Amino acid sequence: MRRTPLILVLVLCTLTAPQAHAATTQAFFDLCGNDEEACAKRIDEVRAAFEKTNPKLCSPATMSREGYANEVTYWIGEQQSLDMNQDDAKSITAALKALYTCQPSQGQKP
Repeated sequence: MRRTPLILVLVLCTLTAPQAHAATTQAFFDLCGNDEEACAKRIDEVRAAFEKTNPKLCSPATMSREGYANEVTYWIGEQQSLDMNQDDAKSITAALKALYTCQPSQGQKP
């Protein structure tokens, strides 16, 4: 008898816990609206996966984690032809590439 309440609590906790990975862009926006830390973490996950097979991205050294997440979500939201049902990683990657592709400094060859 004692197991039933414990199992019920575990099931309820699992169902109500925020999801670390949003499956769609809309779910990503919902996540960001409810949990800034989880939002930034998801962006970091997508960035790490991107940088495994692509050049490193360059974000401003002085930018806060909150500013970073806000800038990425703002860029995504400004896209006119955005499919809110597409995989969130696709939207996040597009934002990261648009915002943080490293530019050669003046005087260097590209």
